[in-house]
Amino acid sequence: MGRRNMSTFEVTEYEPNKKYSFRSLSGPLHSQTSYSFETFKSCTKINISMQANVIDFFQMDESLVERYLKRQLKENLAMLKGLLETKRTLLASEPSSFATAR
Repeated sequence: MGRRNMSTFEVTEYEPNKKYSFRSLSGPLHSQTSYSFETFKSCTKINISMQANVIDFFQMDESLVERYLKRQLKENLAMLKGLLETKRTLLASEPSSFATAR
C-alpha cells in the first residue's frame, strides 16, 4: 500500500452542517463514503460509513486495504480535529468586531 493512487470522486449528497457523501469514479477501489454530523453537548459527533470493493483482487489483499483505510481515516480525523481546535483558539483570541465597532 505504500504508493499513492490518484482517484476521482463525485459528491452524491450534501447538506451543510448535516451530511455529505461521495463515491469513487476511478482508482483501485470502488467506494461510497458518507459523513453525518450531530451536535452533542458542546461538541460535534461525526458518523462515518464507508463501503469499498477492491477492483483488482489479485494485487490487493482486502484485509490489508481495510487496515490501511482505517489507519488513514484515523490520521485524517486527528488532523481535522487539530485544525478545528486551532481555528477555535484563534477565533477566541481575536477581538470581537462588534465590541470594537461603534
